[in-house]
Amino acid sequence: MIEHFFNYLNQFWFVHRLIFIDYPNYLRTEIDTTIIELLIQCLWKLFLDNNFFIRPAFILSLSLFIVSFIRSTVVTSIVSRFVQNGIVAENDARKFYECFWCFLCHLLTFAVTWIVVNSNNCLLDPKQFWSDMNRQSIPILYGFIFAFKTSFYIDSTYSMMYVYVSEKMTPIYMIHHMTTISLLILSYMTKNYLNGITIIYLFGQDTLLMQFSKCIIRIQLQIIQRNRNLVRRILFYGFATLWMYNRIYRYPLIIIPELALFASKNFHLDWSILGYILILLLWIILVVSLFWTVFIVKIVSSTLLDQKDIYHLDVQDSEQQQQQQQQQQKNAAAAATADKIQQT
Repeated sequence: MIEHFFNYLNQFWFVHRLIFIDYPNYLRTEIDTTIIELLIQCLWKLFLDNNFFIRPAFILSLSLFIVSFIRSTVVTSIVSRFVQNGIVAENDARKFYECFWCFLCHLLTFAVTWIVVNSNNCLLDPKQFWSDMNRQSIPILYGFIFAFKTSFYIDSTYSMMYVYVSEKMTPIYMIHHMTTISLLILSYMTKNYLNGITIIYLFGQDTLLMQFSKCIIRIQLQIIQRNRNLVRRILFYGFATLWMYNRIYRYPLIIIPELALFASKNFHLDWSILGYILILLLWIILVVSLFWTVFIVKIVSSTLLDQKDIYHLDVQDSEQQQQQQQQQQKNAAAAATADKIQQT
């Protein structure tokens, strides 16, 4: 256990040194241009070598259209039938629709990524991540994963910003979504396929359980509603366990170090600046995960030893709740101050 802890710290230091010391020193001493110019040159060469990514851009656009169509028609129709048949309460329909849609998407991507990760032994042999660099074309299954997952996050971001504007998208949630979209696109452009797919696989486990739990507690079955809080509690603790194991343990110890190690030995590559940006994006995802871990730990600690209800089964919900409580406190303080002024 102690050995794992020190290994964890060493990995953090290694990545920190690469990002903030080694690579900047390399750019300063070996490159005769600015970072912006280097990035533009790198992207231009990458676009030229890949025919401006016309085909992937078309596939992504088509995938986004299909995802949006299925979401707005098929899933809406299914949820409407659930409401009509009394399976879901009418006042829960909108929330159930969102959770059910996310659950279906994460279930599909988890199943497909599980096949890819296990067939390539990605977690047992992370060096497999770099076997894709010499591929002339991406395997169809890999392409499906990247197109579908990127489309899902773009559609989700758009919905949160413009469709369900009453549910304010928190800044940290926006950072997570935009970083994830950039990470998926950049992983595809640099042929870092297996790395991206492994991340989707690791992060998909806790998210899948989370969305399942948010769906199941809204099913109007007597046994579920009678034991609603027990179901919430069991599923949330399962979610928290997967979160800690995959996002806080395996992700920093397997994904980030392997990419950092590869990048440290290949500063000379034409797209090395993109590899550097890729590591930064991975680091941002880790920081966001650590931030949300605080909310998860608070929920677990506040419910572990008592029978307090677990109302918030999503870290975003918890973050929104905290912001709402802070705003309510500010409003109450302002109202109290106004009353005192009127009394005087």
